[in-house]
Amino acid sequence: MRRIVVSLLKGGVAKSVTAVHLAHGLALAGYRILLVDTDVQSQCSDMLGVRPERGLAEVINGWAEPFEALLKARDNLWLLAGGTALAGVKREISRRDLAPEAVLAETVRTYEGHFDVLILDTAPGWDALLVNALYCSREILSPVSMEPMALTGLLRFEERLEVLQKYNPDLKLKWVLPTFVDGRVKKSAEIMVQLDAHYGDRLAPPIKYSVKLSEGPAFGKTIFEHDPKGPGAEGYQQLVERVLRDAPPASVVRPMAARTEAPAVGPQEPAPPLAAAAEASLSLRGKTLESLKERLTLAQEPPTEAVQARAVPAPAVPSADSTGLRIKGRPYEKLRERLTKYGRT
Repeated sequence: MRRIVVSLLKGGVAKSVTAVHLAHGLALAGYRILLVDTDVQSQCSDMLGVRPERGLAEVINGWAEPFEALLKARDNLWLLAGGTALAGVKREISRRDLAPEAVLAETVRTYEGHFDVLILDTAPGWDALLVNALYCSREILSPVSMEPMALTGLLRFEERLEVLQKYNPDLKLKWVLPTFVDGRVKKSAEIMVQLDAHYGDRLAPPIKYSVKLSEGPAFGKTIFEHDPKGPGAEGYQQLVERVLRDAPPASVVRPMAARTEAPAVGPQEPAPPLAAAAEASLSLRGKTLESLKERLTLAQEPPTEAVQARAVPAPAVPSADSTGLRIKGRPYEKLRERLTKYGRT
């Protein structure tokens, strides 16, 4: 499972927009996608037009099973939502003594093998959840708006990234994505020149400024649904193709439509993976408890009369004169000490 984190130390650069559209674009290509929102604002839910009852906070706190907390937002696209409850999760992570940076990695490990790509949306601030998201990921996509402060945020992000790469050497800044690019504004051209000079091949095709991109969330639609032929959809489709083209060799997978195994078909929407296994586990657990209760009932101590009726007299203990007697190689004196200790003499 590929793990891509969308992150930058700057707000308002279209991180959530990029995470949602990259996830939906890959899902439309036939890949199974898990979108994890690690932000308290929970903007991924709004952009997809869904209202999850459970999310990432409930899974980390143990209040919900990992697959029960998933919400199927689109075909091939599942969402593990963020929300205000993540504020408490940040505090709990900070208080952990052992491996606080690995909390999210332990959580998403449950989904390994059930999805093709994991995409994490992050908050703009450097906090415990962002460190966790970077620690459990391997590829970074950093959207950069056409503003000088966004460039400053990118440079600061790279500085802090160097520290994390010591502990996660597989983590790489793979793509820098220019957003809100407007050819009518001179500043956009100047920043694009700087980005191209500094990042070269890592610079992804730009996302042009589009009113439709900002309108979509109001209708709970992505740009592929709201304006599929507009410049916004075209830009994010190019990003999807670039991400697929740059996939590490070990993580290259075919879309579901090209696989030999047939997807599950039924009158209802397929449940998230392992849901049936979880129900079977609960059923088996119930049977085990019933069996254990029967065994405990049979093993209960019988009435006192029954114990007296079947009581067997204790074996006679040899006299103390048998000093040379040996039982199973042990001298009689040692046996007498053990019998005395347990009140048998």
